[in-house]
Amino acid sequence: MAYGSMFIKCALPTRCRPILLFIVLSLPTGLAITSTIYFLWMIISDGKNTWYPYAEVFLLVLFLTLVWMRHLKEENLHLVKKLCIQKVSVPTALMLLALVFGAVVSFTFSLKLANINPWGGWDAWARINLKARFLFAGGDHWTWIFEGIRIYHHDYPLLLQCTIARLWTWNGGITLNIPQILSVLWGIWSFFILYYVIAWLRSPVMAVIAGLAYLTYTPLLFWSAMQYSDIPLACYMMLACAMMIAVTQFPNHSQNYTFLAGFFAGSAAWCKNEGIVFALLIILWLFFLILRRFLYNPKRATITFIIGFCIIGSSTVLLKLGFAINSDLVTSQLSHYELFVDSMRHKIILEYFGLLAQSYWQGWPLLILALAFALYQYPYRKATNLGALFCTLSMMVIYYAVFVLTPHDLTWHLNTAMNRLVLHIWPILLISLAVLFEDKNKNKPLLKISAGDRPI
Repeated sequence: MAYGSMFIKCALPTRCRPILLFIVLSLPTGLAITSTIYFLWMIISDGKNTWYPYAEVFLLVLFLTLVWMRHLKEENLHLVKKLCIQKVSVPTALMLLALVFGAVVSFTFSLKLANINPWGGWDAWARINLKARFLFAGGDHWTWIFEGIRIYHHDYPLLLQCTIARLWTWNGGITLNIPQILSVLWGIWSFFILYYVIAWLRSPVMAVIAGLAYLTYTPLLFWSAMQYSDIPLACYMMLACAMMIAVTQFPNHSQNYTFLAGFFAGSAAWCKNEGIVFALLIILWLFFLILRRFLYNPKRATITFIIGFCIIGSSTVLLKLGFAINSDLVTSQLSHYELFVDSMRHKIILEYFGLLAQSYWQGWPLLILALAFALYQYPYRKATNLGALFCTLSMMVIYYAVFVLTPHDLTWHLNTAMNRLVLHIWPILLISLAVLFEDKNKNKPLLKISAGDRPI
């Protein structure tokens, strides 16, 4: 988290560092940066990763020096601000207790499941952890993970794989504990991210409702123990959406938030192929803001976004252009037109969507409650707040198109991927609903941070 905390300290303006936001951003930021450093080191050293820990320590010292020099003249050098707990109403306190209790019970189940499945799901064992073993071993054959004849999904970005290999390098050997703990930690952190960004952008009450709705989606608990890249992807998607919303909510610091939006969009692209599509949607969102003149300085905002994106996203570009071959969706010998006009495929997909909604009905009552709560509040119909909903609906359409055009067995693809794809969309859907309406109680917060854009 050292890299992440220093990066966020530089990226956020001095007067806009709520401590909870700082903590929430530090972990995913640090993991994205260090995974990119590890990948670049493997390329530069030609797989010789023995000296990698020394290189990372050197970069850390260099980064610390630059941060210290940048903030030397700041009046306030204290990173951690005082956190004041205000008096809260009994109903709000009970809601928070219920949320905390639900989170503890839920992720205790994930920990037990992780212990039962030490190597996670089949794909995690055969693909993610296998690639991590190649990256950890280094040598002349570490690039075998990009050759389709040896490893399937050779074109997938490597954020999680490089993170696991890096931690194994620091550990000095392969251990089951690292991917297990990392997987459950991502699940827990996704809950923290969802709750806090909504509390930051709207209100704690709205965040509690969204948090409960998120926990009731039971695949979250299962996939938190399976060591896949889907929950990390969901985290970066939530953070990119939150930063884009903050661009228009806090216009005085819009360039800082466009920089972070680009950074997290690039991190999503470095996570999975689905993240590349999401990054393109974030770019369209930024283009819409520029076109509608919602930004004070669109040129500088665009430059900061590009810089933020390239910090992590450049690794994905390097991977796609220099190492990985085309994905199976592109190289498929089947006619895309024939697949698209096949009515039976559409029928199967729609029926599966219906079965999925029936199987995981637990979250729908809370979602309806959230909608009712939002409708009760004053409408907040700024077009800038429709971006998160646009990303959500667009991802749903794109996923549907992928299922229609998949060269694999359709039923197998639906059974293995549908839950995880919904897991990407579910949290950003909750965020998009939360920001559509203004909470008339937002000036009566549960937590007040002494330094920040506004009380939280």
